[in-house]
Amino acid sequence: MTDTAALLGKKEFADLIGRSPSYVTKLKNDGRLVMTADGKKINVAASQRLIEQTAGIRGDVADRWQAARNARTDCAASQGMPESEKTQQRPAAQADAAEKIGPSLQAARAVKEKYGAMTAKVEYEKLIGELESRDNVHADLRSIGAVLRSAMDVFPDQIAPLLTATSDLHEIHQILTENCTEVLHRVAAEILKLRHLELLSTDENKC
Repeated sequence: MTDTAALLGKKEFADLIGRSPSYVTKLKNDGRLVMTADGKKINVAASQRLIEQTAGIRGDVADRWQAARNARTDCAASQGMPESEKTQQRPAAQADAAEKIGPSLQAARAVKEKYGAMTAKVEYEKLIGELESRDNVHADLRSIGAVLRSAMDVFPDQIAPLLTATSDLHEIHQILTENCTEVLHRVAAEILKLRHLELLSTDENKC
């Protein structure tokens, strides 16, 4: 890159280095540009050196460069201040730098650990056979649904004659309870049958 002491706007700097203004904006957001105090101009020479020094490094490293640079800027700005004001601003600058570095590192570690744990869990469940394929689950649900529908389709025809034969509320309740329980038993039997078939299939695959 051409080394020059000029101060340029983002567009002029983008033209100078042969990149788009959006790329220059990204450099600024990544802390890879040296800006004037008002943040409107780019120090070309310092920025070109910083871009070369930080080429290919991760975002968290760029954050540390930016934090360190901010701390140096604050220190330089405080040279002309009374000693009491310097003492007050120095801890604040250090705290801001630590705050910028800390969250990015912690967030990256948290995301990595979260997805690492999720991946390990899925792999473990595959190994112990806890996960079923979607097709198998859908087939089982269709089979259970068919049994339930078959039982409920004939339920009114079976129950109506029994209910019309009595007007005793307690007896009506007992009739409904017994027949609903029978439907539940049929569904449970179908689930047990499917589970038995799955266990047999698993045993055959192991052999």
